[in-house]
Amino acid sequence: MSIRNKHLIDAFNFYISKRGGEFHEWYISNTNDGTGSLVDEHGVDIDSEGWLILDATSSNEAQEIVDYLIKSCGMIGSTRDEEDVNFVYVYKCEPHTSP
Repeated sequence: MSIRNKHLIDAFNFYISKRGGEFHEWYISNTNDGTGSLVDEHGVDIDSEGWLILDATSSNEAQEIVDYLIKSCGMIGSTRDEEDVNFVYVYKCEPHTSP
């Protein structure tokens, strides 16, 4: 794993620890659509709910981050196996959000 990916994983871990909740209460995935995926696919209110998007250097790097956090931390989520999906996002699951 690259040093950059380790830094991004640390950033996600730090954000989640500050926002609260257990890792299994957070959803993670990768996208090329930025906040569009959060709003349109998952119903996240980006003005008031916990979420974070970080830019990985490639689709492969983004998939590696997602896979690592799902397997190692117990987060729920999925990876998109497509090109140009460099953004990795997390959001705290709420009753109205949809993984």
